[in-house]
Amino acid sequence: MFENLQVFENRYEELTQKLYDPQSAADPELFTALMKESRELESLVSAYRDYKACQKALEEARELLMELWDYAREGELDWGQYHDILSSRTPRGPDAAGTYANGYPGVVWTLYERNPQWFASVLGSVYLTEDERADVLSWI
Repeated sequence: MFENLQVFENRYEELTQKLYDPQSAADPELFTALMKESRELESLVSAYRDYKACQKALEEARELLMELWDYAREGELDWGQYHDILSSRTPRGPDAAGTYANGYPGVVWTLYERNPQWFASVLGSVYLTEDERADVLSWI
């Protein structure tokens, strides 16, 4: 299905190039036909491009999750790093660590297995919001 959408995106790009061609602009009928076809494809191509951007972001998030999971399994973590992974308050921004940790149960479980005392300490701390705490607990 998505291969077919790529065909529409290619056609849209071709139309865009033709619309900027002075020869197309000189022929009012051709120019009108190109504009009509371009407008018909525009929303489909825009949605397809949004989809591709989301797919790319999802793949990047998966890669980051795998790195985070590896780090949780093999790295030397301190209490603050547990907190950063389990909460959404990190230098990377409000959506980074908490979102990924809560989106990937292996990371949360690995943190628990490595040091249940620190895990419980962070989970019970005042530095986590109730929503963050509930998200973490939903994976255990």
